[in-house]
Amino acid sequence: MSRHQAAIRWLVFVCAAGFIPLATAAPAEPEYVDGVLLLRNDSLVSGHIQRSGDWYIVQQASAQLRIPALQVERFCQSGEEAYEVKRRELPTATSEAAAFDAHAELAYWCLRHDMPRQARQEFAAAQSLSQFHPLLRRLDAQISQAEAAQARRGALHLATPSPESPAGSSPTRAAGVPDGHIHLAVHDVTEVASPPSPPTSVAPPLAARVQFLRQIQPMLVHSCSTSGCHQPDSGRQFQLDRLALAGSGHVDLTARNLSHALAQTHREQWETSPILQYAGASHGAAQTRPSQPLNRRQIEILREWLQTALEIAPPESPAPESTGVEPATFETSVEHAGSAADDANASWDETGDLDEASFDDGLFDKGLQSQSLRGGALRVGIELRPVEQPRDEFDPEIFNRLQSTRKP
Repeated sequence: MSRHQAAIRWLVFVCAAGFIPLATAAPAEPEYVDGVLLLRNDSLVSGHIQRSGDWYIVQQASAQLRIPALQVERFCQSGEEAYEVKRRELPTATSEAAAFDAHAELAYWCLRHDMPRQARQEFAAAQSLSQFHPLLRRLDAQISQAEAAQARRGALHLATPSPESPAGSSPTRAAGVPDGHIHLAVHDVTEVASPPSPPTSVAPPLAARVQFLRQIQPMLVHSCSTSGCHQPDSGRQFQLDRLALAGSGHVDLTARNLSHALAQTHREQWETSPILQYAGASHGAAQTRPSQPLNRRQIEILREWLQTALEIAPPESPAPESTGVEPATFETSVEHAGSAADDANASWDETGDLDEASFDDGLFDKGLQSQSLRGGALRVGIELRPVEQPRDEFDPEIFNRLQSTRKP
């Protein structure tokens, strides 16, 4: 073996020996990084984030979120960075109207994620494009409300006692909610004091949560929160955030509204719950427009939802007492409770009976009809007698039959 070949073999051996530990060693576990995930549905998820294969793992104080990487648009250091990303990626507008819509939509996005300063910037950009647009007045009012709420939270945050403060002082943060608590679509919760948590309530079933999202929350927001007395940071126990209805909805704000609504209920005496008393009456803060009370039908919907949310069985209706008297039957009076289309399909003769042609097959049972008729309802005990209609003598079937009998 030549010296050159030996050197090559030695070099190959050294390289193999050096790479084997690298191949067999376990990969280093990626560390959690504080940041914000900008999702493709325009939501923000903040907290301690780690990338693990096809998933993003977001660690929070009491839970862990696993978000598919396909649903994540970008990782950002903060909510402000996510805003800058969305601002840079605004589509190129083909007209002033399209540009106005883009800036107004981004302003509402900033409001949903508690960024009133950035929302004010987008408001100014939209106002420069269309100064007298009817949307601007409402958008300006919502931004002003968010700015005032943020200022109040900042004042509470500054008034928070330090760890060296004497015992007995009340902190502004809710107990059990640390600074790093993660809320869906809420940015930089470490810089904004978390709102006080409502009293503990029972976890409602899925049907109650779905009905609250689709029906109860819009009904309460458009009624109770119109006077401004139930706005966030209003100091009242019952608070409703109107931004939960903005855009495609807000998961965290909806859950918060649901918790506050359930906190205004009494399971033992649910019919006297405060939410029912206030919803049915006009109320509001001083020097403000009173709220619009719910009507009778809306109150009934709210009562039914409370029974579902608190898992209260509806009272059983007493069974009717048997009198031993057979129901009366009528030959000329039939009540049809169907729709107008059903009435049009049913033909009546002069005696009040229904034409046989208007009945579906299989609805008769020895003259007693107790089932539904074309979507309507017939009272049990009504005897229906189909009326024989005279056949037209020029009917083809009758004509052919007569002709066949006349043949020799």
